[in-house]
Amino acid sequence: MPILTIDNYRKTKNLLAGVYEVRQAPWWLPSGISESDVLAAYQFKDAISETYSYYNLVNSSAYLLSKNNAGVTWTIDKGVFIPAIRAAGLTGFNQGYVTCAIRFSDVDVNANTEIGLTSPIDNYYLMAKIANGYTTSIVYYKVPGFHKDANRYRSNESMSSGVLGYTWSLGKLYQNGQLKSTTTIALSGSSTKYPVSIGNATAQGTPADRTMGTVYIQAAVFYNVALSDAQHVELAEKMNAI
Repeated sequence: MPILTIDNYRKTKNLLAGVYEVRQAPWWLPSGISESDVLAAYQFKDAISETYSYYNLVNSSAYLLSKNNAGVTWTIDKGVFIPAIRAAGLTGFNQGYVTCAIRFSDVDVNANTEIGLTSPIDNYYLMAKIANGYTTSIVYYKVPGFHKDANRYRSNESMSSGVLGYTWSLGKLYQNGQLKSTTTIALSGSSTKYPVSIGNATAQGTPADRTMGTVYIQAAVFYNVALSDAQHVELAEKMNAI
């Protein structure tokens, strides 16, 4: 009997006769996660075009991304390039999340820089490299970290590329699927907020403005549920295979 295959990513349909094809779940659906659990998923690397890379793969009519800076560029082999400019990146996904995961690359872990990955709204900052709080003495920790509950937290392991996962509701940070212990970073003073859906999000004070760095981002996904440790492992494996 004929079989109809539908590829939601490429928006194509194929009618097959006498051929059977089994498709794996898309990369943004680890075991136990359904489409209704996903707010948005984006694949920039190996997308069929730059325009299409900014579409939400779960629902193309919601959360369409757009560039907010001329320095933001796209290539098929590396995805979206984020320049070393505060809040430069992609806008259009504008709500909080429970869990997110972002695959990135080309981070210079030795430079004295901070690099943001996402904060669609304030206090959801996920950083590929984090620095200290709003003091006059800046410390560049050169490791991933995040903001939550008016504090910053940092990993103890640097990361030049791979998948950084973050369950915001639980304050859990995952590097390539592995749960990492974190250390609280002390804060002081007030800050200026620089949120952005995907890109160099940061919150910085004056006069202690921190220097931003560059990064490539290959894929990103946001969930309205908390992923388990095992689901983070599976998701990281799938994202790293993109």
